[in-house]
Amino acid sequence: MSKNRKILLMIVLLITILAASIITAAGSNPWFLLGKNSLKYEKDRDVIVAKVGNTKITKEDIEMQILFNKFQKEVLNRKLSELQNSNLNINSFLSVDVSRKDILNKLIDEAILYEEAQRQGLNVTYDDAKKFMENTRYIMNAIAKGELKCENQKEAM
Repeated sequence: MSKNRKILLMIVLLITILAASIITAAGSNPWFLLGKNSLKYEKDRDVIVAKVGNTKITKEDIEMQILFNKFQKEVLNRKLSELQNSNLNINSFLSVDVSRKDILNKLIDEAILYEEAQRQGLNVTYDDAKKFMENTRYIMNAIAKGELKCENQKEAM
C-alpha cells in the first residue's frame, strides 16, 4: 500500500471516529434532546386549547411545557451528585409530575397577567429582564447550595 493511500485511509478513519463521537455526544446532551423532541409538536401549533384576551394557548404550548419540565428533571438528575452536599432534598423535585391541567392553568394565569400588564401599559426592558433572571439564578443557586434558607424549599425552586 502506498504512503499516500495509508495517509488517506488514516484521515478517513479519524474523520469517521470524530463524527461518531460528535453524534454520540449530541445524542446524550439534554439541550440537543430538548430541541429534537420539540419538533414532534409542530403539528399541535394550530390546536387552540384556551384563549385569554388576544393570547391563544395551543396544545403545542402545553406539550412544550411538559417537555421542558422533563428537561429540567434531566438536568437536575445530572446535577444530583453536585447537590448532594446541600441541605436541599432534590428527590422531591424529581418525583413531582405536573399534569396537563396544571400546566394549562399556569399558562392561563401567565396570559392573564400578560394581558393585564399590556392593558396597564407596563413595559419591561431587556436589561430589566436580564437583571431579574441573574438575581433569580443567584437566589436559586444559593438555595440549592444551602447558603440561603427559605420556608418552603420545594416551592422556591
